[in-house]
Amino acid sequence: MTPEGIQAVTSILTVLAALAAGFYARRAAIYTKNQAQASHRQVEIAADALEVTRGQAAAAEDHGNHQVEIARETLEVARKEAQSAQAAADRQVEEAKATYRRYEESKLDALIPVVLATVGKPRSFLETKEVSARGEWPTSWSSFDVPRNFEEIELATVVFRVRLRVLIENKSDRIARVEITDSARGEVDVPSGTPLIIPPHEKNGFTWTRVITPGMLATEDEINDPKNWLFDLTLWVRDLGMNVCDTYKFNSDLRLFSRDGSRLIVKPEPEHNWRTNVAQPLQQRLYQRLESARTMNVNLSGSGSLSASLSTGE
Repeated sequence: MTPEGIQAVTSILTVLAALAAGFYARRAAIYTKNQAQASHRQVEIAADALEVTRGQAAAAEDHGNHQVEIARETLEVARKEAQSAQAAADRQVEEAKATYRRYEESKLDALIPVVLATVGKPRSFLETKEVSARGEWPTSWSSFDVPRNFEEIELATVVFRVRLRVLIENKSDRIARVEITDSARGEVDVPSGTPLIIPPHEKNGFTWTRVITPGMLATEDEINDPKNWLFDLTLWVRDLGMNVCDTYKFNSDLRLFSRDGSRLIVKPEPEHNWRTNVAQPLQQRLYQRLESARTMNVNLSGSGSLSASLSTGE
């Protein structure tokens, strides 16, 4: 074969090989494209499935949240109902306690004696002691019956005393136990801590005195101070068993002094028309038996060791 023929055959074979390679390359490209499209469809299907799953999860979460919210609301309603029931029960307990307390108080009210405590107008409100010409204090007091002005120089040689008689009459059928709880900045002729025991429909009493020195009356402010002119003696009145107590208090005006510059003006009796003064019972009554029982109950309930011993029978 001639060289030209060989070259021609070679060229033909080259063309055929190129055509075969192109054919197979095209088929491979088509197959790859189909594979890519299939993969893309799989991705889209997976994405759609994921979106559906997310939607289902969101719906489930919303449903769960709704159920949780319903449960919370139900719990809150139950809590409020329990609180209301507890409050109603507490009110009923307190009402029952108050009713029982009133019942117990009514029984003790029948035990309390009733007294009439009075201070009548004395023959002389005021008494004095004055230093004698020899510079000695007398042993006894003298009645002060007429108004008098004391100059400053005289005030060191005189002292005053107010004196009243307190009378207590038991108006009830119960024995009365009377104690002086506030002596109104004075003294009484009853031993300290000793009660007056007054039988039914009988009387007893005591004398009250207050010593006043000119030094206590140095200014108008001191003269007008209630501690120097107010008679507010206070009494406790109880039954003999000390179950219940009433408080009686006087409120009497004993203004006998005034000032005119350096002079002390002294009157023998108050300016107002003094009549019998009556001690008034204060409104609040003390039920000592009930208070003692309540205190004991509180102490017992607050003692853990004692409660434990009682509960175990030790």
